[in-house]
Amino acid sequence: MISKNRGLRPPAVCTFALLLFIGIASIGRSWLAQAAATRTPLEPLFDLHVKPFLKQNCVRCHNVNTAMSGIRLDQLDAALEDRHLKLWEAVRHRISEGTMPPKGQPQPTSAESERMVDWITQALDVARSRPSPKNGLVRRLTVAQYRNTLRELLLLEDDVTEALPPDAISKDGFVNNKETLQLSPLLLESYIEIAEEALNRSIVDP
Repeated sequence: MISKNRGLRPPAVCTFALLLFIGIASIGRSWLAQAAATRTPLEPLFDLHVKPFLKQNCVRCHNVNTAMSGIRLDQLDAALEDRHLKLWEAVRHRISEGTMPPKGQPQPTSAESERMVDWITQALDVARSRPSPKNGLVRRLTVAQYRNTLRELLLLEDDVTEALPPDAISKDGFVNNKETLQLSPLLLESYIEIAEEALNRSIVDP
């Protein structure tokens, strides 16, 4: 049974749910990356274990003067720049397969190799989860944009966004500046509650 709000088309429900969960997933991924970085001090571990491992087992053959196979590992650091991610993946694969260092060269212990692979895996997870400026940073909708989105997707005439605080005005006088559209956990919870209320008003059980 459809409510008096002019009815709800099934495609609109799917679109709304998809947009909502994509937004939540993107924000959650960013927060999880920050939490992971806090729980695992990757940079100190790099200086303590990873850098010495590279210096002892890798850099002597892959440096600015002796870049075997055209590969340099002396430029790798704890920042894991985007341009180095595939190289880090290759290093992890070679170490886990036991092909680096090559046979005939001094070999690290199993514990050292395992620790190295674990660090690279964690660091790559964090690096891939961080916001990427080239793809645009996640920002929330303004109150007006959110209200209009609910109206268009759910054909809802009621204004259920009244509980949201007014949007901050940037120094340039705009309310849709990304710098002022931060999304705190409390505000995210409000957005979700409003979405649930909007759905409840648009759909009723038969």
